[in-house]
Amino acid sequence: MTAQKSDDGSFPTLWEDTTNNPHDYTNRFYESNGVNPKAIIVRRTGLDGLSVFGYTSNPNNSAVRVLITMPAYDQYGGLTFWYPLGELQYDGFTTDRIGAHTREFAKYFPIYVFPVPNVKSFNSITNGRQAALIDDSWVKSSGLDSNLNPLGMRQIRIVSYTEKAFAQDGFEMMDYFGKKNGFATDGTPLIRSFDDIQLLLKSELITADPIDPEIRRPYGGQYAISPMIDVTTQGVIAKDAFLWMPSRDGKWMPDEKMFLYQFNCMQKYGELCQ
Repeated sequence: MTAQKSDDGSFPTLWEDTTNNPHDYTNRFYESNGVNPKAIIVRRTGLDGLSVFGYTSNPNNSAVRVLITMPAYDQYGGLTFWYPLGELQYDGFTTDRIGAHTREFAKYFPIYVFPVPNVKSFNSITNGRQAALIDDSWVKSSGLDSNLNPLGMRQIRIVSYTEKAFAQDGFEMMDYFGKKNGFATDGTPLIRSFDDIQLLLKSELITADPIDPEIRRPYGGQYAISPMIDVTTQGVIAKDAFLWMPSRDGKWMPDEKMFLYQFNCMQKYGELCQ
């Protein structure tokens, strides 16, 4: 993975209100929404190189402003962005009704991640072969309010190609997806939409499974705290924010460079380019 920083040398002052930019949540807000803040793995700290300190007037947000910006496809294949606040193990939720509710609802807001084959150490932001896919189709189809998920809590589902994908039976489908979507860092076709996932699952060319809750992962969990960035908010991408994307030999893949283009538009002009 490689990071892309802005060439603009300006940085917000400590007393500037940076509410429009992504921030971590306060411990109180986490607890009130069913999460034990002490259980968050690789939480943003303000000193981790992925975040800094910045004032916010939003009482739900802490003074840790998030710099790292992650790309994702939405359920329809559109481009979107999110920011990683950490991950949780199965037992990282509060031991009450709210905690159980938050853990259960995370299954309906999955984030599909695509780790490089045979890599044992990964989480939702490292060692991926393509941008993640975030599926909010359930809440949209049900007509329910997305505020049901105020933390951006998502069950992580790992997408891997099966042996069948590389056998004669899978050649035609793999060729089709490669021509349609382009290619990831390992040369496999990109998966850009929930329809893609459904078709590949039906054809038995991929698996898309949640992580076993019995597996203890020191740098990751079964759930990602991954709020979406509202790209309609003017100036949501700060001048010192950067985009973090899968790469090969230090270079981003040509078929995903449109994320960089739109990130730069939001950072420079305050909005997406047409």
